[in-house]
Amino acid sequence: MLVTKHTLAASSAHATPYYLVRGTKPGPVIIITSGVHGNETASMAAAQKLANDCMAGRRHVVRRLLIIVPRVNQKAYRNSSIRLISCIISCAKQACFES
Repeated sequence: MLVTKHTLAASSAHATPYYLVRGTKPGPVIIITSGVHGNETASMAAAQKLANDCMAGRRHVVRRLLIIVPRVNQKAYRNSSIRLISCIISCAKQACFES
């Protein structure tokens, strides 16, 4: 099993860490996301714990690939907010349009 940590949009205010956990046998790709609503922290803690446990070797993925994104909406998490739309619009403007 191989676990690697990566960051989406690393150079932006919306940098989002995620983890790839690769098994050694063929199988499905599974993605676990949490943190869409910034004030719902239990799922974020659970996803982060799973990622940490995989990195430390306490949990093992045998088949294919597990992708873990503990905090999908960084802006909402920082503000402990459920506001998603403004973050999506902000990210889209940064990614798609020139200033």
